[in-house]
Amino acid sequence: MSTKINIAQIIRDHLDTLRTYQGRRLIVQDVLFFYGIPVVLALGLVWMGLSITSFLSTILITSLSIFAALLFNLLLLAYDIVQRPDKGRQKLKRRFLKEAYANISYCILISLISVLVLLAFEILSPLLEKTGQAIFSACFEKAIFFIVYFLVIHFFLSLLMVLKRIHVMMSREFEHS
Repeated sequence: MSTKINIAQIIRDHLDTLRTYQGRRLIVQDVLFFYGIPVVLALGLVWMGLSITSFLSTILITSLSIFAALLFNLLLLAYDIVQRPDKGRQKLKRRFLKEAYANISYCILISLISVLVLLAFEILSPLLEKTGQAIFSACFEKAIFFIVYFLVIHFFLSLLMVLKRIHVMMSREFEHS
């Protein structure tokens, strides 16, 4: 993979925010919350037979695209705050901003992947139906539904983490300005 589009560092940086402050081990509760809950909920939604219609797919693509654009702006805000001089809390502030930056970048990545999966579903689903491979088509749809549900729930939970971090960061900025 080209180093220009290698996303491994974004994922590593995000996972590092789920580690203890000493950075040695992952916090199991956080991993279960941010990854386990989306897996369980996505499996439940697929098991209940909740399908993704073309209308829902369009809404999700639009919403996730808008969120990605807004999150890019949030990255700029975090960068701007890092650039402000602040002698007393610089080390803690930089660490907190680095984690927020990693989480925001990861949310953008998840939204982009979700949009790509939804677009692939919109393009490939009608083609599979035309082939007459009903069993394969049904399995493909269930797999895509699971992936989309997982990604959207995971995105939402990660977005809540970003919201909390930005709220804390901005609250501290207001207190010290």
